[in-house]
Amino acid sequence: MRCWPATSILKRGTWPNATALLSQAGLAARAADLKARAARFGKPAYDSAARAACRLAAELDAAGGDVPHAVRQADVFDPAQLQRTLGRHAPDIVMTDVPYGEQTHWRGPSAAAGVSGMVEALSAVLPHDSVIAVTVRGRKVPADRGPRPQASFKIGTRAVALFRTS
Repeated sequence: MRCWPATSILKRGTWPNATALLSQAGLAARAADLKARAARFGKPAYDSAARAACRLAAELDAAGGDVPHAVRQADVFDPAQLQRTLGRHAPDIVMTDVPYGEQTHWRGPSAAAGVSGMVEALSAVLPHDSVIAVTVRGRKVPADRGPRPQASFKIGTRAVALFRTS
């Protein structure tokens, strides 16, 4: 399996959205972008990340193909809107990379509720034992009230907290 095309399919400085990383084509595109950055900036870390994306694409291929997924948009603090958006779908996992204040901010009437409010609202509409994976830039996912994470860890500059609905 050839991981990155001879010419990048991406515009300079862009890459597919995160859900594209759940597909072989998306991982190949990300690898191509990282390979181009490695050549442009001479940084070995980009080359290493490109190889990792290729390994993930190969693992997807070996496991039978792309990961089924769906993207939904709703006010994350509004359980009624979340329920309408989900409809009959009952996700096993929700993954989110929350705003961290550099380019985006929480908005809306419940914005002050932050991560805790988001986890509480999601917990109200997700099936029992669903997982909510919250990622933030920084040392720790701010969960000062409400549900406590079942596990937390770091990946590079990101902190990740895993919550389970009850």
